Amino acid sequence: MREAVTRVPVIRVGSDGSEVRFDDEVTVEGSYLLVVNGNPMEKVVVSPFALREWTVGHLFCAGSISGAREIMSFDERDGRIEVEAAPSPGTEVEPPSAAWTVTPEMIHGGARWIAEAPRYNRTGGFHAAALLSVTGERLALFEDISRHNALDKAIGWGLISEMDLGRTMAIQSGRLPRDMVAKAAAAGIPLLGSVSAPTDAGIALAKEAGITLVGFIREKRMNIYSFPERIKG
Repeated sequence: MREAVTRVPVIRVGSDGSEVRFDDEVTVEGSYLLVVNGNPMEKVVVSPFALREWTVGHLFCAGSISGAREIMSFDERDGRIEVEAAPSPGTEVEPPSAAWTVTPEMIHGGARWIAEAPRYNRTGGFHAAALLSVTGERLALFEDISRHNALDKAIGWGLISEMDLGRTMAIQSGRLPRDMVAKAAAAGIPLLGSVSAPTDAGIALAKEAGITLVGFIREKRMNIYSFPERIKG
């Protein structure tokens, strides 16, 4: 597995024209061919770590598998991610339940956690996605240069761990368009939040899928776009 961060020479120029030369850390792009059951599926760019979690989450969200146990083998080398999968008849994900609630502080706690993401803080070049329990417990945090991949990794981890994703919430760092909300819907995650903004299509899908969508999670505020009854102060 390649390193996720490398160092490059940089010239930093100040507003007064001054120059400082130093080596800085930058993100590494991993480029892979995803091969499933011997069939090349797609060329992907993924940060080169947590690739098993990404593969499980990515294939699950795409509807190619219905669980982590359907991955019979996994191998990553020479720019290829090769898996053997035995998909079973899909089981429909239960619509998110409103039987539990979380507090605004729990959601803010998730946002604070992704702000602590180590590779982001080293480079400024990573997105982060965190899974938390409905009691606010920190479960898993994943980073990637792509916000989609970061959420795929978090979902994949939950599937591999046989987590009840219906009792989790996901907080992430990027925008919330329709395709990001679709991942939460596929996994049955009832609450998806971000420090950034949603789109109109993302909000519409959240309302259709029964997902509480939260954006602009900042120090003392947040915007709730759907199903606010899951959040109680």
